[in-house]
Amino acid sequence: MGFLDRLKSLAVGKRRARHRVVVLGSDGMDPRILDKLMKEGRMPNMRAVAERGGYARLGTTIPAESPVAWSSFTTGMNPGKHGIFDFLRRDPATYAPQIAPVSVKQRKLGKPEPVCNRSGKSVWKVASDAGLRSTVIRVPVTFPPEKFNGRMLSGLGVPDLRGTWGTSVLYEEGGQSADTEMGGVQVSLSRGESGTYSTEIVGPRRANSPVPLEIRVQDGRANLAWQDQTLRLAPGEWSEWVPISFEVSIGPITVRPKGIMRFYLRGVDPLKLYLSPISLDPADSFYPVTQPVGWSRDLAGQYGNFCTLGWMEDTWGLNEDRIDEAAFLEEADDFTDQLERMVLGMLEEKDDDLFIAVFEATDRNQHMFWRCIDPEHPAYDEAEAKRWGEVI
Repeated sequence: MGFLDRLKSLAVGKRRARHRVVVLGSDGMDPRILDKLMKEGRMPNMRAVAERGGYARLGTTIPAESPVAWSSFTTGMNPGKHGIFDFLRRDPATYAPQIAPVSVKQRKLGKPEPVCNRSGKSVWKVASDAGLRSTVIRVPVTFPPEKFNGRMLSGLGVPDLRGTWGTSVLYEEGGQSADTEMGGVQVSLSRGESGTYSTEIVGPRRANSPVPLEIRVQDGRANLAWQDQTLRLAPGEWSEWVPISFEVSIGPITVRPKGIMRFYLRGVDPLKLYLSPISLDPADSFYPVTQPVGWSRDLAGQYGNFCTLGWMEDTWGLNEDRIDEAAFLEEADDFTDQLERMVLGMLEEKDDDLFIAVFEATDRNQHMFWRCIDPEHPAYDEAEAKRWGEVI
């Protein structure tokens, strides 16, 4: 049964426990593509919804950017009132760019405190004040999660374990060590006399030391070892989520923030190993990513480890050729499939009055593959268009 078919079955008939509002967001969906696919019969469920109910195009914010538009959706306010104008904002004192949706209050003692910079009252807080219960899943600009009658999994704005919006690493034999434009890190590898590559996994800025990582190639595969963990990968293979932790000193206090990460082996001759941004461990998150706080642990127990990073899909890794298109799509599809399972599972529970969930892969795929459907795009390539033209 398709996703919309299952939603329909949940909303009608004897299975409906009470009146309920369900909002599904698809970030960056182009209405022209949607119209085209519905007319071609390739989205029959969406077409049925459009014909049975109301269907219209809505204006968006100025600028038409995800954090701006979703903040207006959340609050009913224009950017001048909710205060989110872009992904970035400038420091008035230095004019240096800073992340706009979230800022961090540094403390002499204790861990830094993240602060959501969006102003205005959210629709789920309005519902909460009226005695209604809401479930809110991955709506952008919801980190840190606010308290209300219901539950929330934060979306865009959740950092990785390093405190960035997604720092990945490419370990490359004979490559150059560098920090890349989009926040990535490239590490040059040299094989030691024992045939082992010895390198490091870099953690939070305040980490006392990096975590040693050893890599050995054997029988066409890579064997990885760190912190009593081992992993064996074949070329073209993503690992499952694997754990890592770092020791961080904050004044006289020492903490061990935990994360989860995935490796992708691009090749072994020469060795190319990709490390995804390190997500906050949902089972033991250094910063709360859900409301109530322990819900992320419950979700991980029910659905397995999941990416907590606000910008899940690794557009930066693909943009800088640290991974290729196939690896990007495999990971993005994995994330979307898991999110779909979560959303359908929560809808089955039927214990909320307002349910909101946002899927963002539509936006990320368009960022990376619009070049394959627009012949006027400066990066258009006919061969790539034939291979990837149907991705969006």
